[in-house]
Amino acid sequence: MSQVSDSFQPTSFSPTPLPILKIKFNVQRPNGALFEIMEEFYVDTGFTGDLKLPQSLGSRLKGMGIGGITELVTVANGITKNEIFQAEITEIVLNNTNILTGSQPCTISCMGGNNTANLVGLNALRNWKICMDLPQQILSIE
Repeated sequence: MSQVSDSFQPTSFSPTPLPILKIKFNVQRPNGALFEIMEEFYVDTGFTGDLKLPQSLGSRLKGMGIGGITELVTVANGITKNEIFQAEITEIVLNNTNILTGSQPCTISCMGGNNTANLVGLNALRNWKICMDLPQQILSIE
């Protein structure tokens, strides 16, 4: 079991610091080339999707000609526009080790302002047993 306790960071949306994972993913451009991104994501067990990023990434992807689906979704503070793109996770880094054994298809939800946090949800972590001890600030992945 891999365990991390030093990557918990405070957030603007949670009273308790949350663990962070580094995740690399790519989106295929219309010409077949891959657009690759590596970002830090807060682990959010209340988010059932794969990856959530700010709306600005959705605008950037659309500017590259990458197609997505736009929908209105209800969030904690009301209704917002969500742009969804298909992608592939190629790395999930815990303790400086890629725990992903092969690439994994995912969806990226782009919503909220540029200051919203990147979140990794339960669907992206579906292949592991995850234990979060928030008071002790420990994330264990098996």
